[in-house]
Amino acid sequence: MNSTGGGTDPRVQRSRTAIIDATGALLTDTGLSSITAEAVATRAHVSKATLYRHWSSLDDLLDDTIRTITAHTRPQAATHSIDDALAALTHYANDPTVVAAHETLLHLARRSPRFRQLHAEIHELTTADLRKSIELAIDRNELSADIPIRQHLATLLGPLIYQALHPRQNDTNTL
Repeated sequence: MNSTGGGTDPRVQRSRTAIIDATGALLTDTGLSSITAEAVATRAHVSKATLYRHWSSLDDLLDDTIRTITAHTRPQAATHSIDDALAALTHYANDPTVVAAHETLLHLARRSPRFRQLHAEIHELTTADLRKSIELAIDRNELSADIPIRQHLATLLGPLIYQALHPRQNDTNTL
């Protein structure tokens, strides 16, 4: 994975951003099977040479794309209330690009140690953020200190996981 330094030429940063955005859009619109160098380059309005100048393989590009999507949209620990944390987490879990990134990551993790490791990293970061929100909520007496944090996590994440596995057929139905 290539890094972007602070002194990067703005044109280089624009092309990298366009390629990552195009990859995320393709994952969201048509799924992992649509990710080819040609498709990404076309969607990003760059040449394949430009794509390969930034990433030596599609796996490198997918790694960067998934990291970018999840880092920019992942809810951070709420400082106001557990309701704020849950609203942010719900927004994150319902973002189509985030859903596509996670679906892609789960698929790739089945075949690749590299993506299994990435899955573990993202899971740990997301869980750590929510764990911090729960700890703050316990400190503010919004949640019971008698219940283990792991149980709070399961209680809060369960409905989101259910919703992701069983998308609503009708927007008027709510949990």
